[in-house]
Amino acid sequence: MSATSPPAASAPSDSSAAADFLLTHFDRLAEAPGGIAKLRALLMQLAVQGKLLPQDPADGAASTLLMELRTARTRLMKAGKISREKFQEEVTEDEQLFSIPNTWIWCRLGDLGDWGSGSTPARSDSRFFGGTTLWLKSGELNDLLALDDSEEKITDFALQKCSLRLNQPGDVLIAMYGATIGKLAILAKEATTNQAVCGCTCFDGVYNRYLFHLLRSYRDYFIGRGEGGAQPNISKIKIISTPVPLPSLAEQRRIVAKVEALMGLCDALEAAQREREAVRTRLRTSALHQLTSPDSNSKSAAFIRQHLPSLIAEPKDLVDIRQSILQLAIGGRIVPQVANESRPALRQPDKAQEIDTEWPIGELPSSWVACPLGQLLRTITNGITVTPSKVLQRFAVTRIETIWNGTVDMSRVGFVDDLTDDQLERFRLKDGDILLSHINSEIHLGKTAIVQKPPANLIHGMNLLRLSFFPESVDPTFAHYQLTALRFARYFILRAQRAVNQSSLNQAKIKKTPFMLPPLAEQRRIVAKVDELMAVLDALEASLTTARTTAESLLAATIARLHAA
Repeated sequence: MSATSPPAASAPSDSSAAADFLLTHFDRLAEAPGGIAKLRALLMQLAVQGKLLPQDPADGAASTLLMELRTARTRLMKAGKISREKFQEEVTEDEQLFSIPNTWIWCRLGDLGDWGSGSTPARSDSRFFGGTTLWLKSGELNDLLALDDSEEKITDFALQKCSLRLNQPGDVLIAMYGATIGKLAILAKEATTNQAVCGCTCFDGVYNRYLFHLLRSYRDYFIGRGEGGAQPNISKIKIISTPVPLPSLAEQRRIVAKVEALMGLCDALEAAQREREAVRTRLRTSALHQLTSPDSNSKSAAFIRQHLPSLIAEPKDLVDIRQSILQLAIGGRIVPQVANESRPALRQPDKAQEIDTEWPIGELPSSWVACPLGQLLRTITNGITVTPSKVLQRFAVTRIETIWNGTVDMSRVGFVDDLTDDQLERFRLKDGDILLSHINSEIHLGKTAIVQKPPANLIHGMNLLRLSFFPESVDPTFAHYQLTALRFARYFILRAQRAVNQSSLNQAKIKKTPFMLPPLAEQRRIVAKVDELMAVLDALEASLTTARTTAESLLAATIARLHAA
């Protein structure tokens, strides 16, 4: 769904209308986050509940089919052609998992075919392995409709000497152990299996592909019934005792045709999404490379504005764009230089203020200078160490969690009750101060926030350095953007001192941080341009989020109404 798509209409409440709505707007619903996976699951549920297609009275009642299936099973057991399985045939009302059409009937999986699990021949006997008969393990069942090969094969000697079930082409296999519970396959060739797989030879009147899709819709149910410790499993008796809905054979075939057509559409939509995203990724990578290349110029900003919507599919794609904008900004390539603006005048650096020469600077405009960060700082200080209060909460104290999206989030501050006048004066935050996280995990290390119009009771807390710049040399917002760009480039992480539980940056290393300094007037033009472009990104992100939320809500509402019907 594009960011400019109009809001969708509400999903209808009637079951058949909701199903029609689902099919009509299938491709649109697929654009919701995780939409295709949810649609696949929903299609299976609708199919086995009789809500995907209308019933045809000419098919007759499934109760007649069930009587025929049970008669056939009894006859085959008496003839010794299948094993005698005991399970309660009738499905009580309490066991019925959902409502079904009145032409359908509840039965058990054991009614639908002859079920049997496999075994593993002794590995110690070399005569059992290396033959031509497939021997399948549960991990080889990957929801295939025509499984025709196996990693290992057994010999005719193994078939003679071991208790192995020889499954026939067309049999449906289901995995019973561990992480593979519920995985399926239909055999295209004769095959045996290990004990983690159960096979079913369908009786006449049961379409094996219907059974395949029915079992697929029950996967979560089987997983929930798994028992055991590290290797949960379901048993054959649990499988054959499972209550399932049964339609007529003709309807089974129609359901399969519809399900497989819609699954094919899901496959096509998924492939199209992957291809679109691959194209976007290639274009975005190429565009970002052009934007951040040394010969990029101020036209890059116009490029971003013009081509951005076609390069972005979801909000997370904007992260790289934001980083590129900041890289352009600190490289002098986002606004043109003005000829009569002179290079910034710098104070004489202290001996300890040496620039980090190992970090690549790149070519800068002639009016810019590269200098150590410490040369531009009026002060750099640690925060106050205090114990948070839970009583009066007179003074708000910043902490690492306070830094949120580049600002001071007042909902995340701590509190203290008592400070001396000296402490209040020393640690009170002022407009334009920069807070830098210098101790913590890599997630937080190097995060910055600019203090803007702080309340009078806001105090500088521990684990955050306060940077105060000379106002005649540095615009605080420009400094904040430059430090953010360095964080994106992992500068602070690479320069941090690593310990067992956290990393840290001392003041000496902070002062050596390379800073690219344009004239003050250009800094302000850069800030204005960055703010303008970030506002474009914010609007696009909001539009994308709204579109995705609309699709997700519509899909959720459709699912809820179909389940409730």
